[in-house]
Amino acid sequence: MYRKDGLSFCSLAVVALVAALFGVSAAAHHGFASYSEEEHVVSGTVVDMYFGFPHPRLLVEVDGERWDVWLAAFGRVRYSCFNEALVEGDVITATGHRVPDTSRLEMKAMTVLLGDELYDFYPPWNPLGGNANPKRTEPCPT
Repeated sequence: MYRKDGLSFCSLAVVALVAALFGVSAAAHHGFASYSEEEHVVSGTVVDMYFGFPHPRLLVEVDGERWDVWLAAFGRVRYSCFNEALVEGDVITATGHRVPDTSRLEMKAMTVLLGDELYDFYPPWNPLGGNANPKRTEPCPT
């Protein structure tokens, strides 16, 4: 059965299904659904790092094991100036949420402590607009 615009019910159903599947995929990717609710802390030495899209990643050595520490979206990390402060060999403390499968050494960091500087990639929401951190008006310190 065709509608006046030439699209069949079947075609519309396929379009709706594809849109729904992409929506679920995007929601799962951009949430914390694949991570545990409990807070987890990892402290160790950065042995490798990737700062790019879609999410930067750190490889952190802790007691001879290597943890994958995923960060917020690249724009958030760059805005915090964290990517310009960190170098391989730095010791960090990442706080966030671990994957439920404890055989995998992987977590998503909410904050990273580097020296005396705490980098908060998910600052609290400010009801007056934007996040609690003011917009950066000057370049990252070098």
